[in-house]
Amino acid sequence: MGQYTEAEPTYEKALEGRKRVLGADHPDTLTLVKNLADCISDQGRFQEAEALYQQALEKRKPVLGADHPDTISSVNGLAGCMYEQGRYQEAEALFQQALEGRKRISVDNLASCMYEQGSYQEAEALYQQALEGRKQVLGADHPDTISSVNNPANCINGQGLYQEAEALYQEALEGRNRVLGADHPDTISFVGNLANCINDQGRYQEAEAMFQQELEGKKRVLGADHPDTMSSVNNLANCINDTLTFVNNLANCISDQGRYKEAEALLQQALEGRKRGHQEAEALYQQALEGSKRVLGADHPDTADAMYNLADCIESQGQSSKEAKALFTLAAEIYSRAYGPEHDETTDAISRAGTV
Repeated sequence: MGQYTEAEPTYEKALEGRKRVLGADHPDTLTLVKNLADCISDQGRFQEAEALYQQALEKRKPVLGADHPDTISSVNGLAGCMYEQGRYQEAEALFQQALEGRKRISVDNLASCMYEQGSYQEAEALYQQALEGRKQVLGADHPDTISSVNNPANCINGQGLYQEAEALYQEALEGRNRVLGADHPDTISFVGNLANCINDQGRYQEAEAMFQQELEGKKRVLGADHPDTMSSVNNLANCINDTLTFVNNLANCISDQGRYKEAEALLQQALEGRKRGHQEAEALYQQALEGSKRVLGADHPDTADAMYNLADCIESQGQSSKEAKALFTLAAEIYSRAYGPEHDETTDAISRAGTV
């Protein structure tokens, strides 16, 4: 995060100089507009970045032409900003436009929109296409190629093929460590992806340690208020909740087999850990919600995710049903605006609000 905040005034100063000497519409000036947008976007200030990407795009089209690589780069940047703000349909249209002009580079972005809408098989095919193209053009150890390994893994994981996905996540993480180093933001994100896959398989303690590693790394490299850091806070809280549920379910299973003493011991463990674990998880969910509101805005889908998770945590503790209902309802409204009223996340949040 620090490197981006330090770079921003340098870009601003250079941009003013270019405007003065070359004019506002000169290709070199527009390159600096795009660079400043990238810098601001990397800090999570997506609305400010969107305006700059739009400015660069509108001026590059008449000067350079719609199919110039720099124009397509502006289309991708603008689409990426919309994607980060949860405006997936608008982003998909722009990524589709960019795909026609620069297919190999933009195919990942189109796949990401499909992935976010739950079309995992279609997204996987596109991601695989991009991966093979990058292997041929850039080589297997290029950072972009290694990043492409991660993308089909996300799709495979989304289809419940966890062991296959885990192997791909592990491959991508090892590649990132080798090429970029352990403290690169992309390497740290890959730790979280592997942790999610491990958590989905019920290996909660192993996953929790990895989520903690991811969170500490992102705090150190990106800063506590970066959207990616907030996401890691949320992931760690989810893992803590999953661990408590697992212990309780295991105790119930043992009890059903007549092994009452073992079950009693586990239930006691669950009871003692539940209060501590729920309090820890609730604090993390609250932290994630406040950070998401501050950085992404109150209407972002990630903010709705944080609301939903906090409501679920509050409800599971038998606390204020009024507070949980209000959070579920507000999350449903945000999901509806972002994804539509019939989307699974919208209908699920509405259902949860109705049963609290």
